[in-house]
Amino acid sequence: EPNAREAGLTLTSCNEKAKVRTPDNEISPAKEDYKKALRDSMELEDSPSRMLNFSSPDLHGKHSDLCASPPESPTSIDSSKRKRNSRFIPKSPDKILDAPDLVDDYYLNLLDWSSTNTVAVALGQSVFLWNASTGATHKLVETTGTGNIVTSLAWAGNGTCLAVGTHSAEVQLWDVETSMQIRRMRSHAS
Repeated sequence: EPNAREAGLTLTSCNEKAKVRTPDNEISPAKEDYKKALRDSMELEDSPSRMLNFSSPDLHGKHSDLCASPPESPTSIDSSKRKRNSRFIPKSPDKILDAPDLVDDYYLNLLDWSSTNTVAVALGQSVFLWNASTGATHKLVETTGTGNIVTSLAWAGNGTCLAVGTHSAEVQLWDVETSMQIRRMRSHAS
């Protein structure tokens, strides 16, 4: 990420007068109050009309009154500052989960990860839960009816209730701790 100086963004103390004027060619009282509040909060003697000015990088030792020290030249920057902190990304997976009968359809939501570190996966007509903390896997539900696949999964915020949507336009709410169905909602015929 380039810093503000490299991007050409430098602090300036401008003595320019504001170019927006009222019809009487005076600065409005609201604008004066704003400038005074800004000047007081930044402890400046004169209210600047611009705080940031986009310009080319200043590499010749000229700097504004607001800068504490002159800008550093690119050669004086420590090489350790230029290096980005990178995180380690392993080349091999920690765990491989087999997912037979995973329906290949972009518009289906067949996987959801809960706040309790449990992954719900819809495989055909079945929903399986995998606890990432313990590695335990179990089957939560299997839908009935030919072709009635699971089309959507979504966890409730606390991670104990799972909503299961099916191809037959039905939504089932399941308590995963007890593996019991809480509610079944069917769509209406139009």
